[in-house]
Amino acid sequence: MPWFQGREATRPPMFNNFNFSIQRQLSSSMVLEASYNGVMGSHLQSQLLAYNQIDPKYLTAFGTIAQSTAVLNSKIGSDTANAAGIFAPYPNFVTQWKGNATVKQALRPFPQYQAIDTYTGGGDHAG
Repeated sequence: MPWFQGREATRPPMFNNFNFSIQRQLSSSMVLEASYNGVMGSHLQSQLLAYNQIDPKYLTAFGTIAQSTAVLNSKIGSDTANAAGIFAPYPNFVTQWKGNATVKQALRPFPQYQAIDTYTGGGDHAG
């Protein structure tokens, strides 16, 4: 699902150029020169924002990482999910996700979406 961030989407990227050069005459026929050129960008599109990422606390919420992974990958309505106390977040969740109604999907902040794309909408200027 594309995500439009309003003010961020209309903010243009900015670039600052830096140049510094120094020269020193060492003799009548020899000159030493050292210079630095740099560019710094801000408000660049970056794909850093992940609004629908599952909270990292669930990686160890059900025991070890291996046990938590087993719970997160189990289907909603399975014995594993029911034992962990995880149920469908809304009535038609299982039918919407057909065979992919997992605990991991149910625990997302917006479980009705697989991912929220902040890049193609032009709104992720976090770089």
